[in-house]
Amino acid sequence: MITVLSGGTGTPKLIQGLRLQLQEEDLTIIGNIADDYSWYSIPVSPDIDTLLYLLSDWLDLEKFWGVKDDTNNCIGALRELNEDPWFNLGDRDLALCILRGDSLKNGHSPTEFTAMISKQLGIKAKILPPSNDSIQTWIKSSNRIIHFQEYWVKHRGKILVDEILFKGLETAKATEEVLNALEMAERIIIGPSNPITSIYPIIGIKEIGNYLKKNRHKVITVSPIIGTNPVSGPAAELMQSQGISVSPDGVASYYEPFCKNLVIDVADEALKHKLEQKYDLNIYSFPTLMTSLVTKEILASYLLSLPVD
Repeated sequence: MITVLSGGTGTPKLIQGLRLQLQEEDLTIIGNIADDYSWYSIPVSPDIDTLLYLLSDWLDLEKFWGVKDDTNNCIGALRELNEDPWFNLGDRDLALCILRGDSLKNGHSPTEFTAMISKQLGIKAKILPPSNDSIQTWIKSSNRIIHFQEYWVKHRGKILVDEILFKGLETAKATEEVLNALEMAERIIIGPSNPITSIYPIIGIKEIGNYLKKNRHKVITVSPIIGTNPVSGPAAELMQSQGISVSPDGVASYYEPFCKNLVIDVADEALKHKLEQKYDLNIYSFPTLMTSLVTKEILASYLLSLPVD
């Protein structure tokens, strides 16, 4: 049984490899919900939906978000009505989000809705929100506070980040399903997603963070940083805003309380001995850049082979 902590880009690519190495029913994925956004009062959960689309083979693998071959009639109609929908949601994507809104309105939890949709899509792996409570990432820039989606999608990350606010995180409770998935897991993999806005809203939930700290021997983290560059997304700017070095050293310091095993890229292999001396971590170097299905499966196989005793 493997449990993976995932955001919406880097880790789903790793999950593609894990699917080739595992029986899908042995895989549980805890997905970030702090990017969730209300689009014209319709609840969108981008990272959870990417996982649903990936595991149902709906995902647009070129963009690595949204539904493949989707149409944009709704977006087109909004523009005809003089709207400016900077958040792009395709029609099939929208359909799932409409169902989510109706399900939540009728009293189902996000966990229950995700399970129902997973069953309808024929997904055998478990996809779990870390909490049924609302967690929202907001960005403070100068004299304004904007939602993370506005920062990343509308402004393309090109505004100064003064502070990151995780509204609801301090009071959010982990679900029973998530705690059971952590307990039952032979190993827990923190994927190469953005440490700040994808993974922290999961491990920052008190019960989840405490479990990882007490069981860090079975936690393996894949660094999302190679050299001084993130593999994708705004990780560099967001790490810097938190005073964290954009480097394998910064990743090691950030995750040390939560994991015992850190995989860095072979390009950073020269840092291995230094990092092991500096931190209470087992450091492994391996090719982590996933450019093809073959490299994804090779990395997945390697992670499954590492000792976690």
